[in-house]
Amino acid sequence: MALEPPYMLLVLLALVPGSWVQRLEAELQQGVAGETLTVTCWYLNKGGQYEAKVWCKANSDGCEYLIVISKPRTLVQDTQYMIWDDPDSGFLNITMNKLTEQDSGTYWCGIVNTSANSVTKIREISLEVSPERMLGSAPNNGSNDSNLMVILLSGFFTTKGLLLIALLVLLSYKVLSYSSSVGAAAMATPSPAKIPGPMGSSR
Repeated sequence: MALEPPYMLLVLLALVPGSWVQRLEAELQQGVAGETLTVTCWYLNKGGQYEAKVWCKANSDGCEYLIVISKPRTLVQDTQYMIWDDPDSGFLNITMNKLTEQDSGTYWCGIVNTSANSVTKIREISLEVSPERMLGSAPNNGSNDSNLMVILLSGFFTTKGLLLIALLVLLSYKVLSYSSSVGAAAMATPSPAKIPGPMGSSR
């Protein structure tokens, strides 16, 4: 069965030496300048001879190699990048240290095909690096001070309220105790007896 022209074009592009095979959509990752980014790329290990892996940054000419690992289970690192590959478990770890805003861009982790001068992409990352957080900066000092004042006032009034409630309860207890004591005393006091007049007295 003959292939339609669009499919035939894709096949020809894939066979051209030096072409970059793109199979996955880019995944958004966000970082902060000065911090570290770690990416894990999972792949299916087909066995056989070990294939080198690469972490590269996409550009108009393809993908610029940043760090390559050509031996399994061996840590490769330089001033900014680290890479580790465990083909038995089928994953590749990449670490980027001390990110800068200039590191923003599209990255690939992939399998290097040295004979064809190409890379089979495992995962594509779209990295966005935001400016570094300034230590000691307090852009919302006024708001923070207001919040602190509200917290302190709330604590003050809460404490005062609790003390007032406790005082009212104590006073109520005292009043009830006093009323009970007065009632009990009143019940215990005998009424004065009526003294009869002299018997047989007459006018």
